[in-house]
Amino acid sequence: MLGMGFVENWQTLAALRAILGIFEAALFPGAVYLLSSWYPRHETQKRMSAFYAVSIVASGLSSILAYGLSFIKMHKNQGWRSIFIIEGIITMVLGVAGILLIVDFPDKAKFLNETQRKMVLTRIERDRADAAPDAFTWAKFFSYVLDIKLWACATQFFAATLGSYSLSYFLPTILRSMGFSVANSQILVAPPYVWALIPALTSAYFSDKTCVRTPFIAFSSVMTIVGTCLYSYSTTPAARYAGVFLAVGGCNTTVPLVIGYSQINIRAQTKRAYTSALVVGCGGIGGIAAALTFTQKQAPKYSLGVEITLAFNVLCIVICAIQHVAFRIQNKRADAGKVILENDESFRYQL
Repeated sequence: MLGMGFVENWQTLAALRAILGIFEAALFPGAVYLLSSWYPRHETQKRMSAFYAVSIVASGLSSILAYGLSFIKMHKNQGWRSIFIIEGIITMVLGVAGILLIVDFPDKAKFLNETQRKMVLTRIERDRADAAPDAFTWAKFFSYVLDIKLWACATQFFAATLGSYSLSYFLPTILRSMGFSVANSQILVAPPYVWALIPALTSAYFSDKTCVRTPFIAFSSVMTIVGTCLYSYSTTPAARYAGVFLAVGGCNTTVPLVIGYSQINIRAQTKRAYTSALVVGCGGIGGIAAALTFTQKQAPKYSLGVEITLAFNVLCIVICAIQHVAFRIQNKRADAGKVILENDESFRYQL
């Protein structure tokens, strides 16, 4: 990121962006895997959403920060370079702090004494019986690849990130099409992202409290659909901006709900790691899809991107309905002793 502030051609920028992507790729799935290893399932979603909430705030404030940093002429009197240089320095400082502050897995955490460590591991073991790490094998890997419920969650995550990435990329342009100035369009990006904290954290709290998952995912997808329709098809700036609030809140609520849901309905640490990589990886593909469907040619309405976003969020709702019914049936079969879920007799899916 720091090096991008000193580039002289697009080839160097592309190479640096590729390097950034390689090192960034493990951050989100690694954090999800780490969080899920610490808490029982009924406490997981609050932590996932709180973790993601930090990035929601960062997304909202990034445009304002970038706009302000662009007035600082640090290199060759070009303000855009200051954005990369200063944010690169901030990231490096946080990276060094992370070495000291990020905790290890429960069985290795140095800040716990032996009694506390056993307490954490016992809670996990009682909840899903996978506190102890299991050895990775290729047989396990291929069984995970064939597990359709993981691909269902990955598809839902793709739908959620398609909406969140498109808004992250193009919201200033959409706001300018409503008649706002360049400066105001950068400033007005922030309020919807601050608002998104409310549905994201509220839904996570009640999802954990009730141990019910799919209705919250479906509702946030509906919110994304309504908001997308408003900011795309309404004719008044007020209605369109209200739609932005709903769309930003909806997709950024769906993202942590789906990633939490994908971890809640599995067991075994290797499967948890694989699922995190698969689901988040499909989220990255959602970002690519956003860039390819919300093209500059279609600005400011982005008809193709909007239609695809709506279609995939409808698909997300359909998958929620299928998951809810299928998991309920499987739980009843497990209660009757006809099937063992996730290789553990006491394990039950959360709906």
